[in-house]
Amino acid sequence: MPALTESEKEQGRIFRGAAAAALVRLNYDDPPDFKPLPVSGLFRHNCAGRKGVSTALRLYEVYMVSSTPIPAQAFHDVHQAQALMGVAHPDVCVDGWLGDDGRFGFRYREGKCKGCNQAARSSTGIFVDVLDRPPLPTSSVR
Repeated sequence: MPALTESEKEQGRIFRGAAAAALVRLNYDDPPDFKPLPVSGLFRHNCAGRKGVSTALRLYEVYMVSSTPIPAQAFHDVHQAQALMGVAHPDVCVDGWLGDDGRFGFRYREGKCKGCNQAARSSTGIFVDVLDRPPLPTSSVR
């Protein structure tokens, strides 16, 4: 695989920052009950819907690619969005600005218990090169 150019490296850093900030904002706006590691496929919890029985909650991979639009409103403030995206207008999305369409990915895990409706979502994600680690067939690609 060819090495990344300096421009691609910069685009990757910007996407990683924007995707991580969007995940932080998602967890802030819709806080999960549990925060498992982004590599876990299952998370055990004491399910209230099953009278406290230890139950596995299945975590699905959410896979964002660098062509995913991330609106400025996903960030805590406009200044953070502008700094990460290198733009001056708060309504600008990452989509179309990062250049190499779909080269980078950012993945995390989330799921919901069917018994008690409690949610789990990773507090951090993993930045990947799509050529090295494409989405799984079961991934939710966004």
